[in-house]
Amino acid sequence: MRMKQGDLKPDLQIQCTSDTTVNLTTASSVQVVCRREGATAALWTRTATGDSAGVVTYTWQAGDTDTVGRLLFEVLVTWPVGKPQRFPAVGVLPVDIESNLG
Repeated sequence: MRMKQGDLKPDLQIQCTSDTTVNLTTASSVQVVCRREGATAALWTRTATGDSAGVVTYTWQAGDTDTVGRLLFEVLVTWPVGKPQRFPAVGVLPVDIESNLG
């Protein structure tokens, strides 16, 4: 995904899959975890929504896309009884923030 600096649309959408479609409506919580490329610590973790088809939607907040560069994302789902699961199982979802013309 590519976005311009400061843009807050379109929403970030991440498809969560395992061997089958993942129904996220039964999750206790769905969060999006973000870190900058090259960093070791998360930049932020925010609440997102998940649907029965495994699609997670995060609505960008002011400041999320202000800095040019690559952001890396994963989804942290907490299932009932506190069992966590991260998506994708391998790798991360990159989002490139490109500079705007001003």
